[in-house]
Formats: sequence, C-alpha cells, structure tokens
Amino acid sequence: MDRGSIEVFTNDGVTAMSIAAIPDEKNTKLQFIPVTDDTTIDSAQVYRLKSAWGK
Repeated sequence: MDRGSIEVFTNDGVTAMSIAAIPDEKNTKLQFIPVTDDTTIDSAQVYRLKSAWGK
C-alpha cells in the first residue's frame, strides 16, 4: 500500500492487481473478499517498503 495505490501479486507474480486508492492513515486493515466459493488463500506476505521520495 502506498500513498496512491494498493498492489497485490498472486501465484508467484503470475497475476497482479493494482488499485488506485488513497487510504486513510488510521485505517491499516486489508481485507480480501473472494468472488467465488472455491477461492482460498493459503498464505500471505506483507512487505513494508521504504519511501521512494527519500522521506
């Protein structure tokens, strides 16, 4: 999640999704809602990235 987008990569990078968003700094939750009943999430990794702007 950055200041203007949320990016999700699945299946070792086979699928990528970018969502334009300006998240509220107080809202730190991320929720995945499956669109089909057979969708599963076996594991997830979240990485904190350093600022590209040098701040």
